[in-house]
Amino acid sequence: MKKLHAIVSNLKLAVEYSETTMKLFDNIKNKFNPDYADYPINFAF
Repeated sequence: MKKLHAIVSNLKLAVEYSETTMKLFDNIKNKFNPDYADYPINFAF
């Protein structure tokens, strides 16, 4: 059960990390191109 718990908490961390990363990319995109702030992130910029 400990292993399972570790996996679950790692998944939670991964989700939090990716959400933070997405927000970061949103902020960067908003600075460069406010008009397209509402569109999905395009990593190619």
